[in-house]
Amino acid sequence: MNAQDVLIAIDLGTSHVKAAIFDLHGRRLARASRPCLLQRPQPTWCEQELAAVQQAAFACLAECVQTAELPPQAYRALALTAQGDGTRLVRTDGSPVRPALIWQDGRAAPIIRRWQADGRAAQAARYTGTALSASHQSAQLAWLLENDPSALEETWRIFFAKDWLFFQLTGEAIAEQSDASHTYLNLQTRQLEPRLLDLLEISALAEKLPPLRLPHECIAPLRADHAAALGLPADLPVVLAPFDVIAELISVSGGAPNVACSVFGTAGIHQVSCAEPPGIGAEIVGGTTYIPAQDGYIRFVPTMLATPNIEYWARLLYADIAQPHGLIGAPTLEAQLAQVPIGAQGVLYLPFLAPSGERAPHFLPEARAQFTGISLLHGRAHLLRAVYEGVALAAARCFAFLPEFAPPLRLTGGGARSPLLAQMMADILNVDVVAHDSLSGALRGAAMYAAALLGIYADLAAAFSAMQAPCQAFTPNAAAHAAYRQLAERYQQQVAALA
Repeated sequence: MNAQDVLIAIDLGTSHVKAAIFDLHGRRLARASRPCLLQRPQPTWCEQELAAVQQAAFACLAECVQTAELPPQAYRALALTAQGDGTRLVRTDGSPVRPALIWQDGRAAPIIRRWQADGRAAQAARYTGTALSASHQSAQLAWLLENDPSALEETWRIFFAKDWLFFQLTGEAIAEQSDASHTYLNLQTRQLEPRLLDLLEISALAEKLPPLRLPHECIAPLRADHAAALGLPADLPVVLAPFDVIAELISVSGGAPNVACSVFGTAGIHQVSCAEPPGIGAEIVGGTTYIPAQDGYIRFVPTMLATPNIEYWARLLYADIAQPHGLIGAPTLEAQLAQVPIGAQGVLYLPFLAPSGERAPHFLPEARAQFTGISLLHGRAHLLRAVYEGVALAAARCFAFLPEFAPPLRLTGGGARSPLLAQMMADILNVDVVAHDSLSGALRGAAMYAAALLGIYADLAAAFSAMQAPCQAFTPNAAAHAAYRQLAERYQQQVAALA
């Protein structure tokens, strides 16, 4: 291990592509970000142009390399992670067949309703440990078979986001286990389940799915042309790490069992790591995914949108406050919101801002965001305080469907830079909370994963111990917890009325 050695990582997020360089002690030496345009050609659809995503990814990598000004031999690996779910169709020459359907896309909701009604959704969950939603690639492929079969006829490979980028960087068309585990795998065998493909009537596409590989097989050299263009060494190992949900968990715990983590990003992902998958026949809310290289699992409940609720209303209500990294966590703003009492003096917000509705803990594709309880007595601080509380209450509700965990609850994602949101989570759940690096969580987790897989560190626990980021602790307040219990009951009644 050389003192100058570094790892470079990239994360294909939903709204932004991000890259960073870390030394082997976890110090971030460079960071870059580029926005990714979401296209909504119809109200419930959500797509991305793969050419634009690839351009953003290469721009982020190049900026990091230029900023760090390190010799090529300092780079030990390039680690990849990305948003989960969604569908990317590619021809034999690597060109995209059509825009990618991402996880926010809701066009397959009628198919999910059909599968729920005829029992196929419940049967699928027995294999995968995951409740089907319109975010899942299997549902999106079923929609494409019914509505755009010509696109599938042109398709050579069907990718998840990180697997697609791995192919672009290395020329290797493979699939890593984490994304596939809650979509196509039998979690008892960790193998592709042909009966599941038959059940969902997508077995004709099986040959278009890239071959599934074990962790040590998810490493390939960077293509020479890309290495030269980026200023990286020829044959640099590219490590296909788990998708962002798992990468975030690794960044705050090393993937240890009985750890709870809330990722407040574009989506809200609320998860608990565990040693075993749910038993066959167990009632499934949310999903289960396998942690490669750790021989463990994550039970998770994913809400459709988390921080976009806050960002959207903050921009509308507080356009006079400018912040270079957005308004979440802005001291001036959150000081005003902290003066508003718990419950926002009667204003309640349901955080269902996505045009495709909500996916968990209950599948509500028709749900939309709404305020209740507004009167002339309320101002903008009451409204935005209610938005924060709605996001926190939705997150806390997810833990009712997850296994018990050992405190503290870890927070990451952009929302983790908000002390107000972190304190709300501590008070609502009555548990200690630790907020971690909000700018680079998935990137750091992917870098840790690469360091363990390549033997730089003995395992994920050792990589985490060496590379973890500083964090901030929050403790619950008993009086606040009592007040939030009443507010949570009102919130749950409002959501139940939508169902």
